[in-house]
Amino acid sequence: MVPPDSSGSPGPGRAARTRRAVLLGALACWAAAVAVVTLRPADDLDDELGVVRDVCAWLVAHGVPVSFEVAEAVANVVMFVPLGVLLTLLVGDATTRTPRPPRRAHVRVVLLSTVVGLVLSSAIELAQRTWLPSRVPTVQDVVMNTLGALVGALAVVLLDARRRARPHPRRRRRRAGSPAGEPARRRDVRPEVRSRARP
Repeated sequence: MVPPDSSGSPGPGRAARTRRAVLLGALACWAAAVAVVTLRPADDLDDELGVVRDVCAWLVAHGVPVSFEVAEAVANVVMFVPLGVLLTLLVGDATTRTPRPPRRAHVRVVLLSTVVGLVLSSAIELAQRTWLPSRVPTVQDVVMNTLGALVGALAVVLLDARRRARPHPRRRRRRAGSPAGEPARRRDVRPEVRSRARP
């Protein structure tokens, strides 16, 4: 643990714990929201699904070919994107402490988030099949949920890689502050040194 400095600002250890607590809280909220959506009888969702069907019918009537099945598939992908983002941020803290984490660490984080999404989605579909006969579990839902977790994890890793590829502001200032005419002065001095060395 790093104690806070004299200015009263929290140390890196406290900031890391706060960040982790926020991410865990967000992950718990996401899990609760997904449980409410996926572990309810289908009859309880008639109103919400009716609104979605009406919107899709209105879009089709105005020339936008969006069916209810496409909207459902997209919703399954979007629903698991936060899982990939939050898990990658939580697990990736251990790999982003170094200035340039290896690619293998990024790959491991993405694979872990994707596998967790796959397992969690499979558990949801199994629970629906076992305790919710009004719901229709499908392999497509598992695939779309897993794809959402993968998309979220990749988004975090790619944004982090892009951030690390940018030069640090201090390095920019050092490069900008270096005298551009220094090499020219060195070239001007060399002939003088040679002339003095001649007998």
